[in-house]
Amino acid sequence: MKHNKAPGPDNIPIEFFQSCWGIVKDDVKMLFDWFYKDEIDVERLNYGIITLLPKVVGADKIQQFRPICLLRCTYKLITKVLTIRLEPFVDMLFSRNQNAFIKGRDIMDGIMSLHEILHYSYSRKKPGIVLKLDFEKAYDKVNWDFLLECHVKRNFNPKWVGWIKSILVGGTVSVKLNDEVGEYFQSAKGVRQGDPLSPFLFNLAADCLTKMVLNAQENGLFKGLACDLVEHGVAILQYADDTILCFEDNPREVLNIKLLLYLFEIMSGLKINFLKSEIFSVGADDNTVRKYSEMFNCEIGSFPIKYLGVPVSYAGLKSCDWMFVDDKFVSHGESWISETLSSGGRLIKVNAVLSHIPSYYMSMFLINKSTLERWDKPRRKFFWHRNGNKKGYHMVKWGKICRSKNKGGLGVKDLRKQNISLLTKWWWKLEKKEGLWQDIVRAKYLKKSPAMMIKQKANDSPCWKALLKVRENYIAGRGIRMNKGDVANLWSDDLGDNFSMKDKFPDLFEICIEQNNTVDKIESMNPCNSFRRRFNSDMQMRWDELKNYVVSKLDKEKSDEIFWKLDSTHEYTTKSMYRWLERNLVGSNHRWIWKSRMPLKIQIFMWQMCQDAILTRDNLKKRNWQGDPTCSFCDQKESAQHIMFLCPVARVVWRTVGSMLGTEDVPNSMWQYYAWINSFLPSCPDVYTIGMAAIC
Repeated sequence: MKHNKAPGPDNIPIEFFQSCWGIVKDDVKMLFDWFYKDEIDVERLNYGIITLLPKVVGADKIQQFRPICLLRCTYKLITKVLTIRLEPFVDMLFSRNQNAFIKGRDIMDGIMSLHEILHYSYSRKKPGIVLKLDFEKAYDKVNWDFLLECHVKRNFNPKWVGWIKSILVGGTVSVKLNDEVGEYFQSAKGVRQGDPLSPFLFNLAADCLTKMVLNAQENGLFKGLACDLVEHGVAILQYADDTILCFEDNPREVLNIKLLLYLFEIMSGLKINFLKSEIFSVGADDNTVRKYSEMFNCEIGSFPIKYLGVPVSYAGLKSCDWMFVDDKFVSHGESWISETLSSGGRLIKVNAVLSHIPSYYMSMFLINKSTLERWDKPRRKFFWHRNGNKKGYHMVKWGKICRSKNKGGLGVKDLRKQNISLLTKWWWKLEKKEGLWQDIVRAKYLKKSPAMMIKQKANDSPCWKALLKVRENYIAGRGIRMNKGDVANLWSDDLGDNFSMKDKFPDLFEICIEQNNTVDKIESMNPCNSFRRRFNSDMQMRWDELKNYVVSKLDKEKSDEIFWKLDSTHEYTTKSMYRWLERNLVGSNHRWIWKSRMPLKIQIFMWQMCQDAILTRDNLKKRNWQGDPTCSFCDQKESAQHIMFLCPVARVVWRTVGSMLGTEDVPNSMWQYYAWINSFLPSCPDVYTIGMAAIC
């Protein structure tokens, strides 16, 4: 369990059990034995305090607060163990239309699927309707009897159902308001936000809606969108309670959907707030969508849809569609006053907070240059403008700061490289995993060509075009262990000797009709029907050479394996892709600075010294400053090297430090300082921290 979580009514955090495990482990094991044998009254553990967290700034209505239940740690230990026991089976329990809290599934899968469905329906001129549902206090309204019945229908063991019943029924809660805890009362429905088991329990209830929709499709009650890509079409996408319904323009079938939603409300206890729900038209006329809006009593929305916080449309997004991200930069930047932070604190804030704001959105779209520049502006401003809104001098180009430290930068993320690294991951998921998005993409784009050879078409979706633009980066890190040749492409893939067949036999590749064949098809290929012209003796010899080479590599016992060459785990990571994108950057490696034990603000100062990027008078003069460029202590021109090493006052300081270290030699430049200080490190390892912190 995670650290730094708010404790429950007993005020005992999880850290207590972890640090005192040697003392309490026997008691905890006894608790679990009693629970397994049904010899403990769970009601004695099952109580908590509800704390209200505001959803918006200045919240003053109960609907604007999110109730979080702080539970006893011993109770959470039990539910956490139950959750861990469930994890291996969760993927089989829930349909692929549900992506929440399931290992191996991604929040972005549903968003990408929705985009491809919308684009397909719009580009093929097949009118459709999208209904975005809003559930009222979803976690708090789930009917317990319904949940228990869901377990029974899914063939859970009666003992497990009994455990779930003991956890759900009989719990008591109190509400904490204005730092006062009220009287305890017994809850009658809902699952608690804060309980490790609650996401699974809610998913079980929400998945019933998915099952109802899929069964209705199979029985012909209505059709989803993109029926040509997925059998019966895609009619529902879920991430916990965030639900999207997609259906064809057919009034009779839409009535069936409304009845289905009504039945689900009655059974589950969940209530759909149609006043907050929205309906969208995909290629349908205004009168049609207005009719459906009146039928569901909901508002008519406009594209792009905001689904799971991301704008989604059938077309590409404009720069103005990303303005809400700019607002996030402003709010996060204003929440920290830069003048109260040192340069080290500001760098940490830029890396840990501001650089991560757009990462979620960059996982799906190739963001245009102007938008990335707009997002870079608040990062630059926060780092350089120490005095609030007062303009500061930008002493080093932002592109240099956005380099890894071993490439001469400060380790701030380059948003373009981060964008490419996040997008490239989709190719890995396409080849290595199964899911709804993968099925849609394969049916939509990859019927005739393999993923690594498909070419961009004018009517491709914006997201697919973005993936094609970053595909070369993926190919550079993609490797194949060829076995029986069922995945490796005969011509384009490296079969183990760092070259492809199309590079070694370009003449044969050019006239081959079946350029997309996998390696295992080679034995069925022959010069008569697989090539555009008849072979002469030389070409026949080369074909025999190619065929013998490939056949000698085959191992028909195992399937081919795709692996990632750029990481030691052989699994794709955005970090390894980002490093690869930086491979051609050349810069000084100031490892001696970053490996030292100096405070971060001193390390940054030293780095700026190496760049000649200190705000000295000679640098101010280059920026049209009108003052005197000479040093305040002498008549020499003031530069970074001068004030640090060459000024008479600086020399006095260095000689004082030298005498303390027992030497008369003192440095005259940064590089001399590096050699000078290293000579003392074996005998005085803290000299970096002491000396430089004092001087700077």
